[in-house]
Amino acid sequence: MGAFLRASAARYPGRTAVAYEDQSLTYAELDSRVDGLARSLTELGLVTGDRVVLWLRNCPEFVETLFACWKLGLVAVPVNARLLPADIAFHAEDCGAAALVHGPEFAAGASEVPVGRRIGVAGSGEVGYEDLVARGQSAPDQTREVPDDAAAWIFYTSGTTGRPKGAVLTHANLTFVTVAWCADLYCLQPEDVVLHCAPLSHGAGFHLLVAAARGAQSVLHDSFQPSAVREAVGRYGVTATWLVPTQIRMLLDDGGLDRADRSSLRRVIYGGSPIARADLDEAMARIGGVFCQLYGQGESPMTITYLRPEDHRVGGQLLSSAGVARTGM
Repeated sequence: MGAFLRASAARYPGRTAVAYEDQSLTYAELDSRVDGLARSLTELGLVTGDRVVLWLRNCPEFVETLFACWKLGLVAVPVNARLLPADIAFHAEDCGAAALVHGPEFAAGASEVPVGRRIGVAGSGEVGYEDLVARGQSAPDQTREVPDDAAAWIFYTSGTTGRPKGAVLTHANLTFVTVAWCADLYCLQPEDVVLHCAPLSHGAGFHLLVAAARGAQSVLHDSFQPSAVREAVGRYGVTATWLVPTQIRMLLDDGGLDRADRSSLRRVIYGGSPIARADLDEAMARIGGVFCQLYGQGESPMTITYLRPEDHRVGGQLLSSAGVARTGM
């Protein structure tokens, strides 16, 4: 998966890769920072196959850590940022994590997580994240070739009974998801701008992979606020996003929706739970024929069935279903 980022950086070095609050990184800058982090992780003693827990909200460091893991053949373990320290500790113990990368807001709870290395963003941990990035800039390249069936991401399920279970996703799984997203849901182009306002540790994270692979711009929000979404669509010229039905309902209830500039929006992919038919009809009437339904789960991952925008325009009973099998399923 690390090769996707490297290819986009070589092809579009000056194009914006990530925008977050008042920060932005070009593809060249992002790839360079990822390489610096990867080199320093090897100096900390991490080796191919080691698990790294990502306890981070949506932020550039999440993206960097994900790709640094993959360039080294490490296994990323993104976790729900809303979990309690005891829950994070369970995830770390269950997967045998060697390191934890956490945000400053989780510094206190990080001490409860049983790992050998705790790396904190904004100087909040035992090891400083920015120090690692800077220190690795001048070190030799540590990128490693890994087989397709090597583990890349451990995706913890919501759990039907008892504790969540870790679904092991390989580089081949994630490559398939990336390509199939373009085949079925929306074929992102380098000119696209993707808004990520759902957690990257879950379904939205797969949309991030597609954006990085295609050289598109990713705009990160660390929480969902309808007014911020409206503003971002107009400010950045957002063309695509991924939402859950509750977020769609919140946007419809926001008083400024009908006055917002939505002219750039080409695709709203939604899933994660059933959507009320009345909400979907209202969304199509007010926002337009840009909706595409995705049905999937962590184990698949995120790739089972779908309903195209064309299917939404037909209407009828089809919209009460989870759609038809995705390409290759």
